[in-house]
Amino acid sequence: MLGFNLPDLDWHNLGRCFTGKHDPNLWISAKGGSGITAKKICNTQCPVKAKCLAWITDIENTEGMQAGIYGGLSPRERLDLKRSSHNKPARRGQHSPTSIKERQDHG
Repeated sequence: MLGFNLPDLDWHNLGRCFTGKHDPNLWISAKGGSGITAKKICNTQCPVKAKCLAWITDIENTEGMQAGIYGGLSPRERLDLKRSSHNKPARRGQHSPTSIKERQDHG
């Protein structure tokens, strides 16, 4: 169980990890474990996968990395996703504050 107050998680009960059909321990892989079965269930059967990933991303942004498979991803995969999203250039029409300032300074 995570060590903080949980927001409204009604959607969580719709997750395949909560159906009672699967061993809940599948989502808590041992250090270095792949969690491949849990990922397969998340990625092929879960209607709340995206919501789960968004939720754990918010949690990890404030509380740090959490163990277990969430949104079909391991902690390492979520960290890689976070790193890659920080390294993406701004999409066309979107500018970082730095790029706007640079354009103002250079005319």
